[in-house]
Amino acid sequence: MGSYRFERDTDQGAGENAGDSLEDDVARALGEIDWVERFAIHANEANDLQVVADVIFDEDWPDHCAANPGHVAQVFRRYGLRTIGDSANSKIVANDPLSADPATGDDAEGLDLFLMED
Repeated sequence: MGSYRFERDTDQGAGENAGDSLEDDVARALGEIDWVERFAIHANEANDLQVVADVIFDEDWPDHCAANPGHVAQVFRRYGLRTIGDSANSKIVANDPLSADPATGDDAEGLDLFLMED
């Protein structure tokens, strides 16, 4: 389980599927991520431009993440979302199931091409 703070991502091109409600967009985004089993969303009392999601992950989440590492970044970008860390209360964890490198317009839906020589 983990708690995540979400805010709007206002980078150019982000949020093509975003609605008016941040809470609704966070719920839709989390619903699209296979390794999210359950979640509860509530207001962030310290900042009304953020919401907090308490997320419970599928026990097999490492296998899901390895199969599609860019999925979280793509989903968050479509809904115009980003997670923000709490430097006072969090550690950086390499295998965080909702970690996502920011997806830019050029690589949000891109394909990697590998040339193999015989």
